[in-house]
Amino acid sequence: MITSVASIPGAIAGSSAAPSMSRPVSESPQSGQAPAAEASVSHEDVKQVVAQMQGQLDSMNISLQYSVYGDKDDKIAVKVVDRDTGKVIREIPAKEMQALQDKMSELVGMIFDRKT
Repeated sequence: MITSVASIPGAIAGSSAAPSMSRPVSESPQSGQAPAAEASVSHEDVKQVVAQMQGQLDSMNISLQYSVYGDKDDKIAVKVVDRDTGKVIREIPAKEMQALQDKMSELVGMIFDRKT
């Protein structure tokens, strides 16, 4: 499954306000203090950050594509793609790392599987 930032449901749909670059999404805790339990990010904050990201991507003429991988499709990979050429600029994590994670998971299963 591959999707782009613009196709994330409800992410920026209906947003007509220009995003503000001056307001942080969340405050970082002071050193030595645990983050507050009630600290959360609102839906509006998420929409604003996604709109900012999409604006930056549009200005650089690149797009992001998301896909899932792994035995249970529980891991996410992101491809940075040039819109003009369709060339993959970078994939995070790289295909080699995806394969390594899958193989390590398989080996751990073989080592700790008590049935064999």
